[in-house]
Amino acid sequence: MDVACYFLYEEERLRFKQEPNLIRIIDQRIESTPEASAHSRFQNRLTSKEIGDGGFQPVEFPESPADLPDTPDTPKLAVMHPDTAAVEDGGDTPPNRVTQLYEQQAAKHEGETETRIYKNYALFLAPDADRMDAAIDEARRLEAIEALLDSPEQKADLSSEQIEELRERSDEAQLMLGELVRNVYRHLYYPDRDGLTHITIGATESNGGTTLVDAVQTTLEDKIVKRDAGARGSAHVQQKLWQQTQDAMSTEALVNQYAKKPGLDYLFSTKPIRETVSSLVSDHGYAYWDGESGTAYWAGTTEPSTWPHPEPFAESPDVETSIRDSEVQIGGAFVVYREIDALVDDHLDEIDRPEQTIATCAECGAEVENPEGSEPYYCEEHQSDTTCRSCGKEVDSEQLLDERGRCQECQPEESWEASKKMMSASRAFSEVRRDAESKAGTDRTPLIEEVTIQVGGEDPFQAAKFVSQRPGFKAREDAVTVRMQYETRTDDGTYSAEFTGSPSRFRDVIDQPGSFGNDRETIQFRFQFDEPEPITDEGDDLLAALDNDLDAGNIDVRVEGRGPIRASSEVTV
Repeated sequence: MDVACYFLYEEERLRFKQEPNLIRIIDQRIESTPEASAHSRFQNRLTSKEIGDGGFQPVEFPESPADLPDTPDTPKLAVMHPDTAAVEDGGDTPPNRVTQLYEQQAAKHEGETETRIYKNYALFLAPDADRMDAAIDEARRLEAIEALLDSPEQKADLSSEQIEELRERSDEAQLMLGELVRNVYRHLYYPDRDGLTHITIGATESNGGTTLVDAVQTTLEDKIVKRDAGARGSAHVQQKLWQQTQDAMSTEALVNQYAKKPGLDYLFSTKPIRETVSSLVSDHGYAYWDGESGTAYWAGTTEPSTWPHPEPFAESPDVETSIRDSEVQIGGAFVVYREIDALVDDHLDEIDRPEQTIATCAECGAEVENPEGSEPYYCEEHQSDTTCRSCGKEVDSEQLLDERGRCQECQPEESWEASKKMMSASRAFSEVRRDAESKAGTDRTPLIEEVTIQVGGEDPFQAAKFVSQRPGFKAREDAVTVRMQYETRTDDGTYSAEFTGSPSRFRDVIDQPGSFGNDRETIQFRFQFDEPEPITDEGDDLLAALDNDLDAGNIDVRVEGRGPIRASSEVTV
């Protein structure tokens, strides 16, 4: 015979033809293709095309703690190897290797392991064991087809039409393999407060338009903080990010909290944090220190108690009274303070004193050193023992001047002022009360003129409702103004509410809809007394009453109080 003959079995007959049976040739090649080649094809397809990239940084096939970086810069998505962490039982319990990598980190291979610090940024994508066989079969089929196309000897036996058909089958197998590979990797484990949570993802579009990283981002969309997310609320900062024992945190430390604390969102951009710092300084009494430029940002009006100079703190060339998010930087040298006093304590030597005005004597024009009060000023030669050093008025007796030489009209009324960070209600009220008594000293009585209470905790709405129903609160309702701000948002929806009014009306609107995104919430009670309440040993004042009412409660509050200090003989109890 001049050419080879090929036969087909058809209806109990043998039919001979000169063209080979393409399907049979492919099947024969599949049978001779090693399984190792199929696994290699599967793995190459996964790593080269199907994992992808994005906000989650993929880490391919980590085997030991040293393979999965423990850093706070970007959330890591560990794509597990089928031989290491295939899921066989539905996925509710993470594979042992996943649990090990989540709990441990190491600086180098075979080095000592330590507890992983940035657990919230360790996510895991594991393959489904039951779906591996179909993907490996398709990988072996593709290997066989491409081997035929690469074989000149085999192609010599095929017609041009069969070669074209073989190429089409190769293209189809490529698409099918991609779909099957993505379908295998469907078990996602991500951190939550109670450990790793399991969820299945879908990335099986046949056109290959969705990578595994894309599918994970779509699945966790509600937990991702993107560039346009906006500022986080002050309650979110206090409850989720702030280290309660600290008066200050660097912006780097705030950002790193998202990586450390399991269950927090994934920060894809630091812009929302910069906007948050700007909001905290502008609207919530915080201060910000730029360690590179040596600049303090603070929008308050009450002079810091730790500022030693007579010139206003805000007039220092190193102080800015407004801030934009573009002025906030992320790093260890850029620090957020809950109160301005702590910032001044830490950086007093770096903040220049405002330019001093040269004071001159109203009589002779000589320079007056360290002038007291306001003009006119007098030098020692022209300052009599009965002249007020503040206004220059003569008084009848030296006894009518205070120790700083001021007449009664120029003497400021003594006052107390105290504030406490978020802490248990009983402790906050008792500490503010003790600060007031300490400032007054003996033979004088502090009085309460204004008290502001910000309610915190996991559910500030219910906590605020409880506080507003306490006897000590209700007895003084006429002096209270309630201010509430609430917002919950996602990328495609926002709900917000504001309220300012009386406690009775506030209790009517306290029930809020369930959160469907990121919450921002603030609730404040402000007591303002026309007749200040004295703080005495009888304990009849507001601070004592709330301390007693909330002694056994599990409620956190931030408290600010102020009022005058008067001689005890002048106070009517």
